[in-house]
Amino acid sequence: MVFAGVELFFVLSGFIMVFIHWKDMGRRDKFLIFFLKRITRIIPLYWFFLVFLMAIYFSIPQLSPENLQNIVYVLKSFFLIPSDEGFILVVAWTLTYEFVFYAFFSF
Repeated sequence: MVFAGVELFFVLSGFIMVFIHWKDMGRRDKFLIFFLKRITRIIPLYWFFLVFLMAIYFSIPQLSPENLQNIVYVLKSFFLIPSDEGFILVVAWTLTYEFVFYAFFSF
């Protein structure tokens, strides 16, 4: 139970989304609105903290991960594209699953 936080979040999030959007189920015209609301709610805040963390890494290089100089790694982190190297902001892996969940929910 100690490590069930992410799973609990997804279950609770799924319940709340179904409860709130029940009337929109099956309406294709609501897909884009739903997805854009999620993106505009999550991505700017994620980018803010990512840029903040990168600023710390650049100002204190000894804290920086080795692959921060790799532009592909940085771009994948910005656009939440999974890679074997992970993300600059380590907890971002949950956002990739969240957006996949939103995509499944939308369809």
